Amino acid sequence: MWNYFSAIILGSAVSVLSLSAAAEIYQYTNEQGRKIYVDRLSQVPARYRKQLQIRKVIELNNSQQQQREYDFQNSNFAKSITTRNKIAELSELKTRLKTQVGIYANQVIVPVLVKYKGKTQSLNLLLDTGASLTVFHLGSIANFDQQQAPVSYAQVAGGGLIKTWQLSLQQITYGPYHSKAKPVMIIEHKGNANYDGLLGMDLLAATEYKIDFQEKYIIWNQDAYLQVEQQINSLNLLLQ
Repeated sequence: MWNYFSAIILGSAVSVLSLSAAAEIYQYTNEQGRKIYVDRLSQVPARYRKQLQIRKVIELNNSQQQQREYDFQNSNFAKSITTRNKIAELSELKTRLKTQVGIYANQVIVPVLVKYKGKTQSLNLLLDTGASLTVFHLGSIANFDQQQAPVSYAQVAGGGLIKTWQLSLQQITYGPYHSKAKPVMIIEHKGNANYDGLLGMDLLAATEYKIDFQEKYIIWNQDAYLQVEQQINSLNLLLQ
């Protein structure tokens, strides 16, 4: 996970430094609706090429001085577009590294996305470092058929037993992290709760996180978050 963050950060710096003037600017709109501008056709994913718009740089019969000025302006335009694209890319990463959470009486409620039988839904899990496994309350996951799932019993504090079921999620996403084919446990839960289960150490042990109880958010991998923030600030200075 750390290598992934570092590669994006270092790649951003290299891309900004390696720009050159372009004869054409290519524009397309990605799946998130954001307009992307690049100066090489090879930078445009194949699935977007049908909607491609091209801005041509027209060279007139000007003096060498005028042509140098036009080249300089075109180069700056291409650099500006690429820099803004990198800022947008890093801003998306920064957003994934910082998750707004609910905090109630020092209980941290983390939003997660789960995918099961092709359906994705948003649920809230209590961050619980005392839970060895991630569990969900019965009825929280759509399309779960308890009649078809393996049944077992688990002992809880006080010595009591509760009925449990096992299932494998197609994917669970929390912050910037994804876990595929994830086995979890379904438990019977009595009483009211403002969360749908427990986010346990089977997932938390592989992450780095810091909780801000006052502002009510989690920063996942604080070192990566600070480096992304610094990179965004450096790129913004290039636009001034």
